[in-house]
Amino acid sequence: MRRTLLLPLIVSCAPLIQQLALSLGVTAGAYALQVAGWLRGGDGVTVTDFRVAFVAVGLLAKMSVIPIARLPANAGAELAGREPPPDAPPPMHARDPDPP
Repeated sequence: MRRTLLLPLIVSCAPLIQQLALSLGVTAGAYALQVAGWLRGGDGVTVTDFRVAFVAVGLLAKMSVIPIARLPANAGAELAGREPPPDAPPPMHARDPDPP
């Protein structure tokens, strides 16, 4: 499928994916808060439980570095209007869709 055909789909799905990611972050924080209270063995929520939940959600957010670190050097160069480095692989839409 050509890139120009996918662009409207990507643009329309981006806000949906962003809202889904935000809601999953809130859900993860709520579960972390619940688990912290359960591990403590007490009733109610304490400041320590919130600390554990913030650390858990922070670690979850830091995991996003893993796929970003795997991006090629020219990722985003076309969108930013820059020339890609000479040794960078070609963009995805310029690659042969049916390699031999």
